[in-house]
Order: sequence, then C-alpha cells, then structure tokens
Amino acid sequence: MLIYFRSDKKTFRRFFKLVYFMVLWNLYRYLLSRSVIDYITSVSRITARENGIHDAIIVSNPILCRSLDDPCKDYSMSHNHNFRIITYVSIGGGKIESIPIAVTIVNHLNKLLKKNNLQISAVLEIYGKDIPDNIIQTISLLPFVKYMGYVSDFKDRIKGADIFLMAYTFPELGHAPTEAICSGVTLAKLTADPTEEEIVDGFNGILATSPYEMVVKIYNYLLKRDEQKCYIAKNAISTILRKRDPKVISLYWKYILGGLLDHER
Repeated sequence: MLIYFRSDKKTFRRFFKLVYFMVLWNLYRYLLSRSVIDYITSVSRITARENGIHDAIIVSNPILCRSLDDPCKDYSMSHNHNFRIITYVSIGGGKIESIPIAVTIVNHLNKLLKKNNLQISAVLEIYGKDIPDNIIQTISLLPFVKYMGYVSDFKDRIKGADIFLMAYTFPELGHAPTEAICSGVTLAKLTADPTEEEIVDGFNGILATSPYEMVVKIYNYLLKRDEQKCYIAKNAISTILRKRDPKVISLYWKYILGGLLDHER
C-alpha cells in the first residue's frame, strides 16, 4: 500500500531529480567520458579522486590577490589584548560540524593563556551562512565567540586577524582560506594526512592532527606572532596563492584549449 500526501509533491520531485542526475553522472563517468572527452579538469586532486577521476588536469580556481607582493605590511607590535581567530563555515563547504571543534580549541587556548598568566584572550569570529538557528543561539552565549554571519566585505573584516582556523580534516582549501592568505592571515588546519595538504606545518601555515595539538601550536605561535605571521604569510603566498594567480591559471587553459584546437584540425 502506498500512502501519498499532496504536500510531499516537491519532496518526491527533488528526490527523483537527484536520482536521475546521479544515474546520469555515473553513466557518463564510467561509460562515456573516456570515449568522448579529451581532457578532464578538476580544481584539486582530492575532488578528482572523490569523483573517480584519476588522470584529471588540476586547475585551481583563480584568486586575485592585491596584496600579493606585500604580505608583511604593518605587522607591528601594536596589538590589543585580543588574539583574533576567525573561521568560515557553511553547509556547502565550511563544515557545520567543525563549529564545536573550533569552539573547543579556542576555549582550551584561553584556559592555557590564563594558566600561564598571559594578559591576553582569544576571540573566535565565526563567519558564514546556512548555520542552524539552534547552533547560533548556543554559541552566542559564549563570551569568547562572536557570530558574524554572512557579510559582503569578508576580506576587509578579516584584515589584522591572527589565525584562520579550519577545524576540519578535509584537505581541500576553499575560497575563504585563500582570501585569508591574501590578507596576511595564517591558516591553522586540522589534518588526517599531512601529505595531502598544501599547508606545510610551520612553513606556510599550522597543521595539527588533534584539537589538543592545535591548541598547543596556536599558543606557541601567539608567543612569536609578529615574526611568525610575516614569515608564514610570505611562504603561503608563494606556495599556495601563486599557483592560483589568474596569469598562471590562464597558462593551463591555454594549454588545454590549444590541445583541443590542434585536435580539431
């Protein structure tokens, strides 16, 4: 017996549309792509692998970084008593489940700062959209957390921040972290496998395999943040952002499109 409610029409429609596209994509990926496609591109190796593509040409999404040649400007000692840690979350890419982990890290960091009698406190600024209301209400009660929501001037707001915290292990860097690099903000990221990361610990960012390890590493970074921030910013721009420069990306597409045009001839 099938029970059907009129109010569920949209739900059924969305479900069957999802099934249709899944079947279509798998049919294309496994049976048709190799016979009709010359090149397959992907924004990252992890994205290609998760879609079952092992020989994709990796072409990162371009980012225009206006501070590309001056990542260390005005890193003076004029800090206030706050250590600004920012993060960006969304259902689409920022991992909602990373919020409690980020909150835990900052909470324990503040306890460590207090234990060592440092007259400074860490503040976590959470940017992004599509965050459930119950989570917003819960984190808004915490004195060291500021929920900022979605803002159109994200790049301007994060200038001067100390850390961009990625409290998830998915290795791909999204648009918000690369914008943070462009603003001279150090990336601090949890990882399950350091070999898959673009971040090299202590060189162009901070990597940790657990929240506790992240607390200790951010604490040590804080103690030398002026020299560390400048050093890491320079290396992050040269190793992570340079390959996303529009001029570099245009060379990849010139190669790909040139090959296609030669093939047509």
